[in-house]
Amino acid sequence: MNPCRGIIVLTDGADNSSVHSPFEVITLANKNRIRVFMIGLGSGIQTEILRNIADLTGGRYYETPNPAQLTAIYQEIAMIILSGFQECVITYTATCEDGGFRKVGLSLVNFCSGQDTKTKTYKAPRDTTTFSPLHLRIGKGTVRGRDTVTVPIELLDPIDSAMFDAASFSIAFDMQCIQFVDVKTPPGSLLEGVPIDVTTGVDMITFTTTERKILAARNLPAMLAELRFVTSDPAGRDTVCCPVGFSGWAFQPGCFRPVLANGEICIVPRNPAVTCRVDAPRELSWIHPLKRYDPDPFSVAMVLDNHGDREARNARFKIEYDRKTLTLVDPASDTQPGTPRDVPPGGTSEARWDLRAARRLAGDSVNICIVAAFDNHDSVRCCARIWVPPSSAYFSWDLLTVPVIRVDTANSRYAPMPFDLRMAVRNISNAATDSVFARIVLPPDITLFGPDAPDQNTKRLVPPILAPGQSGGAQWALWCDSAVADRMHLVGVWVRSSNADSTYGELLVKIPRLRGPMVVPFIKASGPLSFCRGGHVMLDAGPGYATYAWNSWQMTRTIRVSSSGTFAVTVTDSIGRVAVSAPVTVLVHPLPAPVITRNGDTLRTQAATALQWLRDGNPIPGATQPVLLLQAIGRYTVVAVNEFGCVGTSAPFDVGTLPVAPPMQTRDWSLDVYPDPASGVISITARDAGGEAVVVTVLDASGRVVVPPCELGGAASRSAAFDIADQPSGVYVVIGRCRGATLTRKFVTLR
Repeated sequence: MNPCRGIIVLTDGADNSSVHSPFEVITLANKNRIRVFMIGLGSGIQTEILRNIADLTGGRYYETPNPAQLTAIYQEIAMIILSGFQECVITYTATCEDGGFRKVGLSLVNFCSGQDTKTKTYKAPRDTTTFSPLHLRIGKGTVRGRDTVTVPIELLDPIDSAMFDAASFSIAFDMQCIQFVDVKTPPGSLLEGVPIDVTTGVDMITFTTTERKILAARNLPAMLAELRFVTSDPAGRDTVCCPVGFSGWAFQPGCFRPVLANGEICIVPRNPAVTCRVDAPRELSWIHPLKRYDPDPFSVAMVLDNHGDREARNARFKIEYDRKTLTLVDPASDTQPGTPRDVPPGGTSEARWDLRAARRLAGDSVNICIVAAFDNHDSVRCCARIWVPPSSAYFSWDLLTVPVIRVDTANSRYAPMPFDLRMAVRNISNAATDSVFARIVLPPDITLFGPDAPDQNTKRLVPPILAPGQSGGAQWALWCDSAVADRMHLVGVWVRSSNADSTYGELLVKIPRLRGPMVVPFIKASGPLSFCRGGHVMLDAGPGYATYAWNSWQMTRTIRVSSSGTFAVTVTDSIGRVAVSAPVTVLVHPLPAPVITRNGDTLRTQAATALQWLRDGNPIPGATQPVLLLQAIGRYTVVAVNEFGCVGTSAPFDVGTLPVAPPMQTRDWSLDVYPDPASGVISITARDAGGEAVVVTVLDASGRVVVPPCELGGAASRSAAFDIADQPSGVYVVIGRCRGATLTRKFVTLR
C-alpha cells in the first residue's frame, strides 16, 4: 500500500458551503499526511487561498479556464502520486566502491512546526577499478658511517580533502647495513598529530596509524612521515648504498591503489683524509768569515694533517734529495716512522731530518721531497725548494768591449781616438756585494787618456754595491800613438770586492798602421766626468787651432759643463783641415731629497745608502737609520747619501713637543758610533756601563771581522778610536757586549 496519499479538488474558486476554514483544512491534511492538489477551473478564481492550501500540504496548484486541459493535469497528478510525490527516493553516487558500510540519514527540520529524522545503513559494492592511484615513495639519503640519517615517505599526487582511515606501512631494509630508530610525523607532515604504533621484525618494520584524518596535499612532494636509521660503517673505502623499500601498504578501508617507489640510503665510509706540508728554510746564507752556510745543518720536516674521520694507520716517511749537493746529518737513514705512527682524526704526525749543504760556486735551488705511506690511505708527497747561494759572491761578465779602430786618411788620424773601453759585470750570487772595484791592466803602447790618467787605473763600479742579479760597470778613455805597422794589444780588467771572488777578463785591441802624425783634437777634462748635481767640469779642446765648434754651440777652446750629456768639438787648423774629436760623456747625478715626517714619538725619512740625523745643526750620535726616536725638542734635519756619493739635506722639521711618557730604554747602557758616515777614524763610546767591561767587535756587511774584539777604556764613559781608512765603502756593524746584554750599531763608510 502506498503510504503517500493525496486529494484532488476541482473548484471554480467560490466557497459557499464549507464548514471548515482553509487553515483547518491545511492542519487536518498535514496531520493525516495527505497532499491536496487544487485545480481552479474558470475565471474569477480565489487563487491565493487555493495556492496556499496546495503548497502548505505538499500538493500542487493548477489553474485553467479550459476544461479540455483537465486530462493533462490529471495525468501529471497521477504520475506524482505514483512516484511517491517525488519525495520518497534518495539517490547517492559513490566515488569509490570499496565494499564498506554506508549510513544515510534524512531529517526534516522545521517543517510545519515539526521535524523528523530517519537513518539507514547499507554495504557498498567493492570494485578496485574505481580506486584512485596514489603514488608514494621513500626518499634517498647520503650519510657518513655510524651517523643517523632521516628519509621521508612522500606523497606525489595532489589530494583535495580526502579522508584517510587507519593505514599501515611495511618497510623492508638490510639490518647489516642500517638499523631502524623510529618513525616520526613532525610538524608540517600530512600525518602530523596522528598516533602511530610500530612493530619491528627481521629486516622489516610496520607502523600503523590509529586515527582517521582528512588530508590535503597541493604542494608536492608532500611528506607523510619520516623514517630514522643509524648506519653501519663499511669496511672498504667505497660508498655503499642500501635499499629501503615498501613491502606492504593498506588502508582500513581505503579507496586508493598505491603505486610505490623505493628509496635508498648511501653510506660514505669514514676514511682518513691526509694532507702534508714541508717546513724548511726558504734559503741558506753564506757566512763569509766562517766559510760555511747558515743554518748548518738545517732542518726539514714533513707535517701530516688528518682532516678525515678515521685514523691514518702506520705513517712511514721517506726523504728524497740530491745526494751530490746535500748530506743527511740526523738521522742518517732516509726513512723513519711518523711521530706518532697513527694519525688520529684532526691530529698531526711528523718526521724531521737535519741536512748539510755542500759548498757551491754558483747559486741554485735544491728540491727536497718527503713521501708518507700508510696502511689505509694513499701515499702523500710534499716538496720544498731551498735556495743555496754561492759560497762567495760571484761575478759574471756582461760586457768588455772597445770600438773598432780605423784609419781616417782624410784627416790623418784614428777614428775614434781616444777610444773607450767599457766593462760591466753582474752579481749572480744570492748576496749583495761590498763596494766593487775594477782595475784596468794596459800594455806599454796604450795609455789612459785625459781625466783617466794616471791614477784612474782602479775605478769603483756604478753602482758600487750590486744586489743579487744587478749589474754595474765602468769605462776608461784610452790613447794609442800612431803605429807604423798593424799591432794587436792585450788589455785586461780585474774585478774585485771584499766579499766576492775576484774575476778577470781580457780582450785584444787592434791598432792599424798609420803613416805620419795624427791630426786630432783632444778633449781634456779638469776633473771627473761623473759628479753630483751642483758641480761642474771644464772641457778643453787644446791649443793651436784656428776655430772651435762644440756640439753644444759654444765656439771657445774651453767650455764649462754642469749637466749630463755627450760633448764633441770640431776644429779647423791653420791650413784649413777639419777634424772632429772623440765624444766625451758627462754624467751628473741627482742629489737625494729626503723628507721628514712625524708619527707620534718618531721621525721618519726615506732609506738611503747612508743617513745622518741632526738636531739644531749638530749630528746626533748613532742616528743613522730611517727612523729616529725623539728624545728632545729642537729643529731636526737629515743628511742623505745616495749610491753615487751625492749628499742632500732635508728641509728643517721643528719638534716643539714630546710625548708625555717617552718610551722606556730596553738597556741601562748605550753604544754610540761617531762620525756616521765615516771616512777614516771612528770613535766608539759606551755610556752608563759603570765599572763593567764593554767588549766591542766591528764586522762588515758580510760578517767579516774588521776590528777584533777589544775592551773599551775609561770609566763611566768608555771610548776607543779605530782607523778604518783602508776599508772599502759600505755598511759596517759594531757589536758591544756588557753585563750579559748585547747592543748593535750600524755605520757607513764613504771613500
